[in-house]
Amino acid sequence: MEGASLMLLLSPILIVTVHALHYDPYVYAELLVINIECAMLTPPVGLNLYAVDGIAKAQGLPSTLRRCN
Repeated sequence: MEGASLMLLLSPILIVTVHALHYDPYVYAELLVINIECAMLTPPVGLNLYAVDGIAKAQGLPSTLRRCN
């Protein structure tokens, strides 16, 4: 799932919990963004990896992504 979609789905649900626990909503927002970005960078999905690989291929560089069969 894309990062913007995750934020739109999770923020309204979790902000209630954040307020109930008396946490700072700005700190929660920063942690949410950092965690979503980490999720986008790491396998098995790693959408950012595929985006960078596509840019590298367009520049004529070899692909470093391999399929495990």
